[in-house]
Amino acid sequence: MINLSIIIPGIRNNNWDKIYNDLIECVGNYSFELICVGPYEASEELLSKKNFKFIKDFGAPSRCLQIGSQNSNGEFICWIPDDCILDKNSLSLSLDFMYKNATEKDGMCLLYSEGLNFTGNQHLDNSYWIGSTHMDQRLSQVDASWRIAPLFLYRKNLYDELGGIDCRFEHANMNTHDLAYRVQKLGGVIHLSPTRILSVDWIPGQPVLTNAYFENDLPLFNQLYGGNEFPRLKIDKDNWKNSPEIWARRFN
Repeated sequence: MINLSIIIPGIRNNNWDKIYNDLIECVGNYSFELICVGPYEASEELLSKKNFKFIKDFGAPSRCLQIGSQNSNGEFICWIPDDCILDKNSLSLSLDFMYKNATEKDGMCLLYSEGLNFTGNQHLDNSYWIGSTHMDQRLSQVDASWRIAPLFLYRKNLYDELGGIDCRFEHANMNTHDLAYRVQKLGGVIHLSPTRILSVDWIPGQPVLTNAYFENDLPLFNQLYGGNEFPRLKIDKDNWKNSPEIWARRFN
């Protein structure tokens, strides 16, 4: 069995070859497959790799991630953005921890940093990964001690049991927060990765993502988690089929 399925819901296909090559050192002795889901074709060299899959889709990032998950064969599943720099051995150390210390119900928050010219340091602050640290997570159905997992690592069986991410959310991170909270509501623990996994360059004010957050994702999250009852534990893993095939915010 493949140890890890890594999914990229992406549009920067010019970065995929480098990411694939960097993953070899990032994953170490573990086996992996890379699944890229998006509108733009992968290179011929990547397409020739036995552990690479490309799926063409013009949907929102949530839909692309969920499609990738349903075409994955790894024991564990995670996702990464396609504008990142990966740290060597970071996913290898994370898998070591999960195999040795985690239960079948647990997950992992993959630490990352984002900042102008890759200068972020969020991975050094453990409180950053607690939901209640962030104003938009202070809702009645969010336990103040729960961790978020914007970049996650879960056993594929657990991911499928819970139905994965809710594709009514268009973009990360509300979809991944929702999944992490459902894991913890069921008694699982969200561990922090032993080290930073990757860093991302921060580009402020991207209108596509900002609009998705304020117009769709935040209102939906408030509706689900601001009420008198925890919203739901499990969803249909094929819920991506109800998400538009073309994400109008980006492809109109």
